[in-house]
Amino acid sequence: MKRLLLLGGGHAHVQVVRAFAGSPPADANVALMSTRWLTPYSGMLPGFIAGHYTHAQSHIDLAALCEAARVRFIEEEACAVDLARREVVGVSGGRHCYDLLCVDTGSTPPLDRVPGAAAHAIPIKPVDRFIDAIDGLTVRAHQLAGRTIAVVGAGAAGFEVVMALDYRIRSRIGRKPQPRLLLLTDARQILPEFPPRVRRLAERILDRQGIRVHVRAHAAEIDASGIRLANGARLDAEHVIFVTGAAAAPMYARSGLQTDARGFIAVNPGLQSLSHPEVFACGDIASMLDHPRPKAGVFAVRQGPALIRNLRRALAGEPPLPFHLQRHYLVLLSTGGKHAIATRNGWTVHGKWVWRWKDWIDRRFVGGFRPSADGSI
Repeated sequence: MKRLLLLGGGHAHVQVVRAFAGSPPADANVALMSTRWLTPYSGMLPGFIAGHYTHAQSHIDLAALCEAARVRFIEEEACAVDLARREVVGVSGGRHCYDLLCVDTGSTPPLDRVPGAAAHAIPIKPVDRFIDAIDGLTVRAHQLAGRTIAVVGAGAAGFEVVMALDYRIRSRIGRKPQPRLLLLTDARQILPEFPPRVRRLAERILDRQGIRVHVRAHAAEIDASGIRLANGARLDAEHVIFVTGAAAAPMYARSGLQTDARGFIAVNPGLQSLSHPEVFACGDIASMLDHPRPKAGVFAVRQGPALIRNLRRALAGEPPLPFHLQRHYLVLLSTGGKHAIATRNGWTVHGKWVWRWKDWIDRRFVGGFRPSADGSI
């Protein structure tokens, strides 16, 4: 009986658990280990911040999903991988054995790259702590009138977070004086990985909402009263929200797994570790050296079916088949209110109908992991 340990409750792993519920692999014991029993769906996080979704609507209950699939659920944070013993070590001292390990733990904010960020910034992950901080900030929004809330990072996540926060504050305090929002990036422009039309749309929306944008502004230090830039200028801010970059948990590089230069697990096109064939990785924590992709939830979702296939093959002693993500893929950006931008292969549209389309896609995805009344998935 082979032991498959799924480490992390990411977007690909929930698909594996659901697939195994309907067709469990023969002669295998499957367990999922996660720090928390509720996992957020990244596509709905901006809508949750804005107030369009409840906590339950935007999160997947891993414990309930595993129970329905007859997969053992382990609620514990991992702190080490012992490749020689084939064990994952938990912070409480538990040692969880595997014959086959798959990692889908996501990335973490690179707080150590900016002095003071760990002490003074609000990082977007862990999501539950981030939401607690945003809740507290929103409650105090009327007290922050005229003061600045800065969001560091103007990629897709930073843009969606600042827009969602703007909508949430406006919805709460209406026409009363409000905090000033600022979006900061060291890049030459916001949304640098997006087509020019998307950037122009986003810039118009930010301008319409009165959100200031600072480009080519490298945050050199964050302290209790704001941000010091690399050019010596200073931006005063009551709160700094850190939504930039992605870092890997150091335990993977320490374990002896082959990683890329940033510490993400190096995998082949079959999502299999380049150094240890009994280990697979997917989502943000994985790095395809020959086919690099941005760290975004859409890729973990797309990897799900290939991962399911290859874990079944690995359990049966067969080699994995390559996963090829198409070059052009749909990206949907929410803009705070019930409005969104869609882009794919140079095609760009926006409007309330795009948000309704995104809402339908997101609800359908998350709803697929909720057990029915009879306990089935």
